[in-house]
Amino acid sequence: MPSDDSSPTPSLAANKVGSIEHLVTEILLRSPVRSLILFKSVPKHWYSLITNNPCFINPNKPPDPPSSLFVRTLSGYVFVPFNIHNPVKFPTLNHIYPWEDIRFKHSCNGLVLCGNRKLLDDDKLVTDETYVYNPTINQIIRLPVPGIRKHVFGMSIAFDPLKSPHYKVIYVFDDYDYVSKTSKYQIDMYSSQTRACKLSYNLTVTRHHNIMFTTGVYWNNSIHWVDMVGYIVYFDLDRELTYEIKAPFARSGLDYKDYLCYIFESRDRLLLVEIDRSLITKFKIYELKRDYSD
Repeated sequence: MPSDDSSPTPSLAANKVGSIEHLVTEILLRSPVRSLILFKSVPKHWYSLITNNPCFINPNKPPDPPSSLFVRTLSGYVFVPFNIHNPVKFPTLNHIYPWEDIRFKHSCNGLVLCGNRKLLDDDKLVTDETYVYNPTINQIIRLPVPGIRKHVFGMSIAFDPLKSPHYKVIYVFDDYDYVSKTSKYQIDMYSSQTRACKLSYNLTVTRHHNIMFTTGVYWNNSIHWVDMVGYIVYFDLDRELTYEIKAPFARSGLDYKDYLCYIFESRDRLLLVEIDRSLITKFKIYELKRDYSD
């Protein structure tokens, strides 16, 4: 029986579907976030469609909750999914990382900032090497060394896939002045879009301040750190300036030495956890709005 040449070939059918923008939009809207991130890196038309179409960006909809954890074990980091019935499998970081001594420095919306200290043959320590690991596409990118400084005090990564496919890495360098008893921090910012690192801000604080630069939290397009004397210090990525707000117990005039303070980001809100040292099993949780009111 002769074949029916009037039926379209699969390639022609796919091209026809791909040329109908509203149909492609409907298909993409039904795709998981993980797939959308991959689709943005393929055709330029899809990248423009996903990035600019308001259907994909709903400011009133909080981001999806975490779906997994990386847990450090004696043999290295392993991927632990929250959904044991339908897990997403990723290879352990040890299988794709060239060294064994891996350290996670920070993470943000699916990207992991990690590194290790590479030893030469004569066991002399060289500069720490830092990488951005994307477990979704199983990719590692080595970051450039942002110049010579005395001490890297903290690093944080800022990434919002709903706004841009690019990320920024914040370096905080510490240079303590023993004469004036002040710490002079230098904040550098690396952009994956420009692939360059630049000096953004110089911050000088007195000795009684204790800013936890090693535990940054990305929220509201800023990196936030806890100052254990009763403040939250944050670095605005657009303005490239630092600001501070008082913690609730500090606003009420209580002694900061009696309290512990932690911050977290959850479902597009910044959570401030306040713990009374005398009642360590009881704590208060404040939810900060985008104008930093609670």
